[in-house]
Amino acid sequence: MPKPSIQINEDIIRLLSFEISLNIGFRIRSKADCKALSAFISKKGFGTISVSTLYRLLVWKNNTHTPYLHTLDILAQVCGRENWAAFELFDDTRREYVQNLGNLAFKNKPSLLHFVIRNGNFEALSDYLRHVEGTLKEDQKFLLGLEVYNALAKMNDNKAFFDVFARNKEIRTGFFEYLADPDFNLNDYDYGLEKYLEASQSPSTTIGLQDRMFAHSLLLRWFFLNNNHARAKHHGRELYEDLIPSDSDWNQLHIFPKARYQCYKLFYFQLTNEKEKFDDQVKKLLKQFALKLLSTDEKRMLFHTIIDTFSYLPMEYQSYMRRRIFKEFKELFMYLPENFREKSFKDLAPYFSKNATDWYRFYGLITHEA
Repeated sequence: MPKPSIQINEDIIRLLSFEISLNIGFRIRSKADCKALSAFISKKGFGTISVSTLYRLLVWKNNTHTPYLHTLDILAQVCGRENWAAFELFDDTRREYVQNLGNLAFKNKPSLLHFVIRNGNFEALSDYLRHVEGTLKEDQKFLLGLEVYNALAKMNDNKAFFDVFARNKEIRTGFFEYLADPDFNLNDYDYGLEKYLEASQSPSTTIGLQDRMFAHSLLLRWFFLNNNHARAKHHGRELYEDLIPSDSDWNQLHIFPKARYQCYKLFYFQLTNEKEKFDDQVKKLLKQFALKLLSTDEKRMLFHTIIDTFSYLPMEYQSYMRRRIFKEFKELFMYLPENFREKSFKDLAPYFSKNATDWYRFYGLITHEA
């Protein structure tokens, strides 16, 4: 009796590839990536899928997708789902929520939410956010953030939106935090983060401390890279002179703000010409994190933040960190093509980025067409 095969469309293939990539830590874009994924699947005990099957399903465009159900069950398990039926239910739930936001086509077409934001109908959006406050699941918060991001990406002036919604709980979480954009692709994004800071809780609370570290760090990096030294120094002073977390607070923080806080300290010491402090921070950077206690996902976040930071520092410091970082994070390279270790930090960084905006953009879920 032949194995059952299923015909599936491009939309669910894109979602499957996206979810697989999130779980394994690298994007599927070539035959070498498919080889690494095949090895990952086998070594993790999910089963066996050939490189050619993975390539046809996840990379080869204009292909009629009719994989075996057994193959789809394995890939669903890689995504953390029980089987393919569970993954399809996840897709259906995702589609239902996106349709609730007015994106009926689910193909990067402008949603109803987009037109609400574009026309400044903030009262309707405020009513909706009050209605769903506290009820959204994590994946729904990401989807809300994505819809807001895509709407703002088509706007020339976003200040009015930020004035109204920078203090809204769902927008702060789903858009500002989950869809954080270190490259500031949105118009007035710096203004938005300033409004986010104004609405943040006191730094005496863990949430207030984490929120302030998050926003000040993004602004420090952005202004440093764009040679706006005055504004970069301002946010550096806020971080390293005013926000000094206690050991208790530090232990409660998420790895992302902790990584940015310690890494971007190097940008600040460059701005203030404190070479001795700069050199000391380079040497003790890795010791400031309990690497053995971090999950693989947390290590990816830390690794990416380090190599992204050092890619903007003089080559002598990149060489110093390269000799140490590959040893400390060797497990992250177990399933990657062998030549990855030879890449520059700047070329390596996109493969390890855990910023949702980078992932959504890679899979065509973020668009900037007017």
